[in-house]
Formats: sequence, C-alpha cells, structure tokens
Amino acid sequence: MQDETAKKGMFGFPIDNTIGGTSQPNGWMDNWIDFYRERRLQHQLKLTKDPKLQQMGKKLCDNLEHFFQGVDVSFSGHCSNTLHNS
Repeated sequence: MQDETAKKGMFGFPIDNTIGGTSQPNGWMDNWIDFYRERRLQHQLKLTKDPKLQQMGKKLCDNLEHFFQGVDVSFSGHCSNTLHNS
C-alpha cells in the first residue's frame, strides 16, 4: 500500500531502513533530485570518511541537475516514483 505522503508527490519513505548493514535515511522531500542528492549520494559519501572521494562526490552533487535535464520526475501511483524523458 502506498503511503499517503508519496501520493502527494513527495519522495522518500515513512521510515529509515538499510542497504545491507548500512543505514539509509528516507525522510520526505518534495524534490527528487534533492532527495537523491541528500538522502542517497551525500549520505553514502559521508560514510566513506574519504576526503578525496567526498570532494569528487561534492562536484557531482553540485551539478546533479545537469544530469537530469529534460527528465520529468512524477508520481506514477505504483510502488515507486517514476522518471520520464521530456
């Protein structure tokens, strides 16, 4: 059953979970790129404790919108949100 918050176009999940033994924050956000940047990429980069990798990851995160130009992220009504090419 889909969470009511997701039905309102938010991205996330009502509870945090894990990827194997690694924590995965899922707090709700209203923008998919921000969610992906903050809840996925930046979180994993922090866990590395590797300054060089974190610096490279920051460059990616700072330019993430560029990689999704022409992509519309919208709620599909299914188990996950969906990316659509414009």
